Amino acid sequence: MIPAVKRIVTLPAVCSTVAVLACGGPRENPQLLALAQQVPPPATVEAVLFRITDRALRFYTFPGLAEVGWNIAKRGLAVDAVVGFAPETQQLLVINDDSVLTAFDLASGLVLVVDSSVSLATIGPNGVPYVVGKGGAVGSIARRRLAVWSDSIALDSRRIWGAYGGRLLSEFSSGETRTLRMFSSSDAPSTITVPPGPMAISRWAELVAIATPSAVELFGTMGEVHDPSVIDVLEGPLQVVFSGSGHRIYVTTTGGKLLWFDRFSGARLNSLQIGSTGPMRVGSLGRFLFIQQEGRDSVYVFDIRRNELVVRLATRWTASTPSVAPDGTILVRQQNDIVALDPESFLETGRVEGDAGDVWATASWTPAQPVSRQAPEQAEDHLPGEGNLYVQVSSSQNQAWAQDLAVRLNRAGMEALVLNPEGKEELYRVVLGPFGVRDEAESAGRRLGRPYWIFSPTDPQNDR
Repeated sequence: MIPAVKRIVTLPAVCSTVAVLACGGPRENPQLLALAQQVPPPATVEAVLFRITDRALRFYTFPGLAEVGWNIAKRGLAVDAVVGFAPETQQLLVINDDSVLTAFDLASGLVLVVDSSVSLATIGPNGVPYVVGKGGAVGSIARRRLAVWSDSIALDSRRIWGAYGGRLLSEFSSGETRTLRMFSSSDAPSTITVPPGPMAISRWAELVAIATPSAVELFGTMGEVHDPSVIDVLEGPLQVVFSGSGHRIYVTTTGGKLLWFDRFSGARLNSLQIGSTGPMRVGSLGRFLFIQQEGRDSVYVFDIRRNELVVRLATRWTASTPSVAPDGTILVRQQNDIVALDPESFLETGRVEGDAGDVWATASWTPAQPVSRQAPEQAEDHLPGEGNLYVQVSSSQNQAWAQDLAVRLNRAGMEALVLNPEGKEELYRVVLGPFGVRDEAESAGRRLGRPYWIFSPTDPQNDR
């Protein structure tokens, strides 16, 4: 008998990002290790929905899904999947069928190739991107540079996960044998063999759960024996997932039950009869467990905090739907629209109409118009007026270099922009300003600690 669900919402969904911390293993505490390398968020962040169309990357803010008034052109880039958002570099990483890892650089507005020979890529729980090259080399990206780890070969990897302590977990299969290998930038890889069956990886990838015909088996990814190592599930486990914190393990069974267990003791905490089910996943913030109803276009939403089914959403189950945005908003798909739902009332808070088949992702990021988009508009606003003074920092034929310098100056607290060339002989000029009086311009120039000169577009003789 299926329990009464409080309400049914006839809606559907899209992508995810963040989650809460997992719990430690017997050798190391992955929470402390991960926190030590966690990328601190900006002082002010918003939840943003990224939409990659056939022409551009577009932005929407939560919870109302209001579109930001500018975008980043794709310039012919074919996007196959989103890898994730790297907070340190403010880059949305994507990959295509040609194994090209590309970044939408949100600070500069440029589309940059990170590596042209990548077989797998992921964003770790600490916000660091990890990659496996076509030749099997393993590496990580920091400060916009790809660092390849020595003696790390993950050739023929099927899937990868960012792990605690700056490590990378990779899955290999050969016939009936399935192995997991943990890589790091400094130590030799460690390998464990696990049985076949549905598999769940904890948030920090320190623990693996495998659903076997009559039990859930637990394995430490560094080869340590987990206690308990086996949780008996006589009803026949079907799917298994960890809670966001890693404290609990959720299991669906062939008999139509949802069971949950304490990860540390193996004790069964409770059960619920829900009927035949398909795959399940935990939302990015760890509050909601989504469970597909087998053979139906609907999904149960189980509130982990309250230990109860709270709603049923009419939606198709896909690789990216349903999901939870960083601010807690639930994203669903209604016909060809993307719809945002309030996590308490499940009422609609926003909608993006049409083309729900585009590539979507979410992240915690405050939309800030990139330098490449500021330059033409600000130049048009400020150049005509008499008395507008600029401090020229540099000039270059390389537009990307000029924009990168402007980004770094803005991050240092200076109002920098790039003036585009008006003729073939002119260069891209990185400038500070405009300033109303020369004293202000002189003060800004002295802060640079490098050569500069001041000019007025309306009075070339005033340059110095």
